[in-house]
Amino acid sequence: MRRFLLALTVLLFGASLPLPTFVSLPNVPAIVATADAAVNDTQIDCRSVAAGATSDVQPAGTDEWSIHLLEFDANITLQMFKSSGSVTVEFVTYIGPGSQPVTIEITNGIFLRIKNPSTSASLTFCYHGKQTK
Repeated sequence: MRRFLLALTVLLFGASLPLPTFVSLPNVPAIVATADAAVNDTQIDCRSVAAGATSDVQPAGTDEWSIHLLEFDANITLQMFKSSGSVTVEFVTYIGPGSQPVTIEITNGIFLRIKNPSTSASLTFCYHGKQTK
């Protein structure tokens, strides 16, 4: 599918179209949610994470999200975090840059935490999902 879209883009716009690249983004708050979000609304964000730091992907209030794609420009470690009891379970490290299809259901109380395993460089990651409640 990607090859088809790339070929179609070149056909429509010519070969001189620049390829997309990651850009450095300023740090954003841990919770980024739309106040009037509804079921099936798209939840997308990109964030920069400093070396050795974490960033939380966490819906507000009683909302629930299903995350289905992660994109990243360097290695990332995924953790599930349960706010009551401060329980963290580290479950996978992906080697970047790349994208990874996932199915991760999150709430305000149990959410996804992205950890930058690097001790010297920041990383940028994006998530794509849908609101389920």
